[in-house]
Amino acid sequence: MIENKIIIVGPAGSGKNFLANRMVEKNFKMGLLHTSRPRRGQNDNDYHFITDREFDLMNREDRFLTYKSFNNWQYGLTLNEWQNNNLFILAPDNIKDLKKIGHLNNSFVIYINPGVHILHHRL
Repeated sequence: MIENKIIIVGPAGSGKNFLANRMVEKNFKMGLLHTSRPRRGQNDNDYHFITDREFDLMNREDRFLTYKSFNNWQYGLTLNEWQNNNLFILAPDNIKDLKKIGHLNNSFVIYINPGVHILHHRL
């Protein structure tokens, strides 16, 4: 089990994936969320893709430490991913959930906010 965690948070286009990819190059282990959304191409490897039915079953089995719906798709972090990795990209609500259940000990949260003008240019 990996104890110390780094969690990257920020809006779309802020550079979360860029930073995470650089950290993976330095031997950090990236934890992936499960999602019910469809894959967006062959190179879309940022999630564990499952069906809505599989997601609902995992949720009923209490396999997610935190989960959220976004744009009609479900996203969830399992205990297994949390225990076996040390780098995550999460939403602010996920951070609140992890704090409530005591899983933010030994964690460092990086919030990236490049500003509206940069986000507008990137998106």
